[in-house]
Order: sequence, then structure tokens, then C-alpha cells
Amino acid sequence: MTLPLLLRYVNYVMTEITALLLLTSAIAAAVRARREQSVAWLALAGLCLGMTALTRPAYLYLGYVCALVGFVLVCWRKPRRRNLALLLGFVAGFGGTVLPWIARNAVVFDRPALTYGYDSFVLVLRVAYDRMNWEEYGRFYVCGLPGGRGLANAAIRPDACQRFSWAPTEKYAFYNIGMTTLMEETVTAAGGWSHHLAYLIRNHVLAAPLKHVLVTVPFALAGAWVNHYWGLVLGIVCVIATVRALRVGDQGMLLVTLPGWFMLLFHASVAINQPRYNLILILSYSVGGAWLVERIFSRREAQIARV
Repeated sequence: MTLPLLLRYVNYVMTEITALLLLTSAIAAAVRARREQSVAWLALAGLCLGMTALTRPAYLYLGYVCALVGFVLVCWRKPRRRNLALLLGFVAGFGGTVLPWIARNAVVFDRPALTYGYDSFVLVLRVAYDRMNWEEYGRFYVCGLPGGRGLANAAIRPDACQRFSWAPTEKYAFYNIGMTTLMEETVTAAGGWSHHLAYLIRNHVLAAPLKHVLVTVPFALAGAWVNHYWGLVLGIVCVIATVRALRVGDQGMLLVTLPGWFMLLFHASVAINQPRYNLILILSYSVGGAWLVERIFSRREAQIARV
């Protein structure tokens, strides 16, 4: 089901396929590390995640969250010494990958950061959608469905999804407003590009946090479907599998699903969350779907055995 979508991106001059390969490798190494309690495998997971962050800098925040969760687990679970060794292995692999590039940028550009400038450029596009009214907000849920544009045009009106278009030719679309007038207004008000990100967070995100969170919800749902109906079905299955894993402590399943869920929410809150940003969910959905099939067949086999 997912192969045609992946093949569509193979020859794109973009980073999604490379990031998908690297993050899948990081997750696979983390699953192996959990099974064997291996510092080396977790260091490899950190290295692969660091390479993912070098490919797409948004994944740097996933690394931060993983390190933070690891620290909490070290404080909470025993044996602490062994857990600390595992955490340090991951941090060494991750930090050893991204820190040299950060140091290079500090020397060359006087900015100790992985990247610079693109963060506020993406955020201003996302902030533009916070301007939608409540009627548009309701339509956004429909337009975000796979095939939602055609459904909304038929059920509501012919231009129902026009405001949510990513086409630069759509003058009154939120995307175009973010690219032009809102971009110019906020950069000028911030006093330049170097202050742009802080200005957007302070005056747009934190100034209306509830509205920003509410708009994040349909953005996350639209990304979760990966623009396919199989994404809608497998997404629901994966949510069930994740909730079950949290309840029973299935760490392997959590390692597979939680990174995708985190990145989905992160992209929905700071960017326009195009389907290609969420290709990593294909991994989660595949494993979630396999889990469902396994449960169905195991129950059927048990029923046959009883007969």
C-alpha cells in the first residue's frame, strides 16, 4: 500500500527519503539496543539520529527529547548505572554527529547552531494559518482528508479549500499570505531577520497559544493521513497499538511509534506539515498493521485449536 508513495519521492531532489532511511536505521538500532541492553547499539542509534538531523534539522529536536526521556528513565528506573551507560552511549553517538557541525558554524558564521534562518521562514507560513476564522477552521478538517478537496468542493462549495492551498498563485490563500505580506510585516516589526524567530514566537504563538494549539490539531490530522486513505485506517490502528504499548509497557512498539507521533505534532505546530514531512509514519503504520494482522490470526488459530 505504501510503496507507490515512497517510489514517488525516490528521484526527488529533497531530503525526505534520506531522512527516512536514517531515522528507520536509528529506530532499528534502538530496538536492537533495548533487546540486548547494548551501549554500542544505542550509540549507533544516536549516530543515525544525528545524521538524520544533519539531513533535516527538525529532527534535532527529536534527539533532544530522546535525551531528556533517557535522563528521566535514568532517575526513575534501576539499575541506574546501566541505564546511565546506555544514555551516555546515545548522547555520544548523537552529539558526536551534530556537535562538529555546530562548532563549524560557530567558527565560520559566529552562530553555534545547526542551521539558521529557515526556522522562522517556515514558522511564519504556519502562523499565517492561525488567522483563519471558525468557519474556515471547520472546513480545514474536511480539506485535510485524503481527497478532501474534492469532497469539500462537492459538499460545501467549489472554492471550499482555496484558502488552504499551497499554490503561490492563490492570492488569498494563507500560504501565500505567509510568503508575502505577513513575512514582510513580521521581519520589519522584528527589526531584521536575526530577530524574526523570537518575534514570531513572542507575538504570534505565545500571544494566542490556544488558537495556535487548536489549528495544530487539523494540521496534525492532515499530516497523519499521509494524503492516503490507508493512512487514515492504519493511523487509527497505530494509535490503538501505541496506547496498548503504553498500558502494558511494550518498549519495542513505543520505540517504533513514538518518534513518528512526536515529529507529526512538531511539524504540525511549527510548519505547514506537508504529507512528505510524515513519511516516517509509514514505518509506524506498517508495524501497527502487522500487529493487528498477527492478533487477528492468533485469535483465529486459537479458536480453531479449541474446536
